[in-house]
Amino acid sequence: MKDLFVNEDGHSINFESLSKSQQFWSFCYDTAQLQVVDLLPLDEEARKAFFLNIFQILAFHASVLASCSSPLLPSSSPLPRLFYLIGGFRYNLPAILHGILRGNRPPPNAPTKPVFGEETTDLRRTFTLKELDPRVHFVVVTALLTLRRIDEKADLMSASLNGFGPWASPVESVFNKENLNSCLNKATQSFLFSGGLKIYCEKSEIRVPQILERYESDFGGVDGLLKFILGYQSEEIKKL
Repeated sequence: MKDLFVNEDGHSINFESLSKSQQFWSFCYDTAQLQVVDLLPLDEEARKAFFLNIFQILAFHASVLASCSSPLLPSSSPLPRLFYLIGGFRYNLPAILHGILRGNRPPPNAPTKPVFGEETTDLRRTFTLKELDPRVHFVVVTALLTLRRIDEKADLMSASLNGFGPWASPVESVFNKENLNSCLNKATQSFLFSGGLKIYCEKSEIRVPQILERYESDFGGVDGLLKFILGYQSEEIKKL
């Protein structure tokens, strides 16, 4: 749908025109159908693919509403409060990232407060992923880049995008069980090889954006993060 509303520069999107289009309202109708989705039959890999797709879609939806001063987005309501009703439960962007994709681990700015709480009364805990795949962070960054360009004041992930500059070359994917691993690798490689990582060979030094520093525990700490990064580098870089 976005391809139909690209501006003359060939890159930016005319969100104002998009928001008034029949395609967008059909899209809104389709997202409303998520309330009848049954997540129980989905296994771990299928849930991961599903929620990665939903995160990208919800971030795009928020981008459209934020760009056109939609009455659906009151100024008193920060963007993280936008949510989809899925199978009877509310999911906003932080809930999907921290509650589902990160296995209900607390966000960095509230290290003692899991999104879904510690009580079993929040039935969304049923759908949290058991194993944390740190590659999901690169899909999240890709999805949020557009939204940040639209609304620089949006504090969706508590400044987790700081340090991730305009050098990024976002690659969006439609995930399913079959392509999940390859698409996650593609998103990771796109980040690492499009300027998201700074390597200074003469100093044997690697500098990472703040988002990776904030979530280094998801990679197994500093050493784990370094090992993860080097896993995508050439043999020459690995020897530094």
